[in-house]
Amino acid sequence: MKVAVFNGSPRGRASNTHRIVAPLLDGARSAGAEVEEVFLIEHNVQHCRGCFRCWGVTPGRCVLDDDMAGLLDLYLASSYVGLASPVYGCT
Repeated sequence: MKVAVFNGSPRGRASNTHRIVAPLLDGARSAGAEVEEVFLIEHNVQHCRGCFRCWGVTPGRCVLDDDMAGLLDLYLASSYVGLASPVYGCT
């Protein structure tokens, strides 16, 4: 079983989001799962340009040359996927 968590915090490895995810992954690892936490801030993921070439010209493939294809492969290969995002608020 493979567990992947995509961490969207701009603080990456120094984030509180990572501090919350780490025990979850430790528990999954101790149960025998292969685990991976992906820090999105460390990857080159560009914004969609809305060109729709992935629909017609190159079906299923984006024209952008970034890290998204590898991240999608990891997503699809995982048995369980978590999406971790910080919550900011003012008091």
